[in-house]
Amino acid sequence: MYRTLILLTCFVFVVCLVGNPLARAATRTWDNEGGDNRWDTAANWSNDRIPGGSADHARIVLTDADECLIDSLVSAEPANVFVGYQGAAGDLRMTGGSFTPNNTHIGRDSVGRFILSDGVMNSTNLMHVGDDPGGVGTFTMSGGTANLGDNADIDWKTLYIGRDGATGTVTISGGELHAGTVNVGNALGGVGTLVISGGTVSTGDIGNTNALNVANSGATGTATISGGVINVSGFLNVGNGRNVTDDLVTASNGLLEMLGGTINIGFADTGLDWRDLRIGHNEGTGVVNMSGGTININGGIIVGSTNIQTIEDPFEEILYPGTGSLTMTGGLISAADANALEIGTNESTGWVDLLGGTIMVGDLVIGADGGMNITEGTLVLKGDDMRTILDYIDAGQLTAYGGWSGAEWQYDYNVRNAGQTTVTAIPEPATVALLTFGALVLLRRRKR
Repeated sequence: MYRTLILLTCFVFVVCLVGNPLARAATRTWDNEGGDNRWDTAANWSNDRIPGGSADHARIVLTDADECLIDSLVSAEPANVFVGYQGAAGDLRMTGGSFTPNNTHIGRDSVGRFILSDGVMNSTNLMHVGDDPGGVGTFTMSGGTANLGDNADIDWKTLYIGRDGATGTVTISGGELHAGTVNVGNALGGVGTLVISGGTVSTGDIGNTNALNVANSGATGTATISGGVINVSGFLNVGNGRNVTDDLVTASNGLLEMLGGTINIGFADTGLDWRDLRIGHNEGTGVVNMSGGTININGGIIVGSTNIQTIEDPFEEILYPGTGSLTMTGGLISAADANALEIGTNESTGWVDLLGGTIMVGDLVIGADGGMNITEGTLVLKGDDMRTILDYIDAGQLTAYGGWSGAEWQYDYNVRNAGQTTVTAIPEPATVALLTFGALVLLRRRKR
């Protein structure tokens, strides 16, 4: 009887093992032994089986002439994909077709490269470009579509660029990329680089708070924008947060170089408040240099942003101030409605150099550790804000040409811009003769 029971148990186990796809989880390793570089050639994979289904993991560990190719005839649906894995480098090129992995890892403790020029990638979960300490990943996109998450449920997932001690680079010159949150550099030791010269990049959708973080949680991140359109449904943070390990605090260091293109932050038809440009937030350090392009914000601009943690019992507010700077030599930053430009508020440190270009906001708020200098740029505030401007000039927090004694202010309400206060500066009184406003008289004030 017991022997029969044992045999029956073994039979049921074998049936379950064969019938359950999860029990047959396998890793298929790219070897290109078929010699044609095609993903859909069985001979190019270990055990001559193409990765497919929820339990088949693909590891691509050959480069250059032995790269893995997905073209217009291929529909690839593996579980997790590793392009470069544990010391073995790998290259994946997509020129068409469809690619539907679960998680995508490019440069997992190794060197990995993924080039997308056409086709549709639908990664149903996360994408890591540079993953685990020592990993170096690059994702280059010139066309096609990359979606991270479930499009149907608007459950967008995170794109990590340089995560947990790894280095990652994403370069986009065309196509469309849609994700949830994008972290350019994430966690201690992570180094991320994002370069956009064309195409469209979107985080999240109307009704959610997905962010674009340039340096997150103690990492280093750089974003260079020279073209294309970037739509951010939540915050755009440059230098966001810090990492605390063994009582050692490491600040995030973020840099945004805006040379051209357009960044849209938040959506006008949603009531969410999470839609600011924050430069240096939550003990992070952020720098924005802008020489061209346009940044449209359905929130405010905070240069030096403080995260305020509230404890209810007993009530206490703990401040985590950041350090931020904004330098403009060209371009336009425009904030909707009455949203303010805040500089160095709530114990944060902030500085703005408006050397060219235009900033249009609802109000100007300069804190105790903040300041602003205007040379050839233009500041436009909504409504009559003349008193605010004069107060900041008198306090020395708003300077013309770095406080040079020969500089003069020009400010007016409802003259150069209807219903708005316009502020500019000139290096010396003689320059006023070069500016003509018909019969309109501008108020001028010499720096004391």
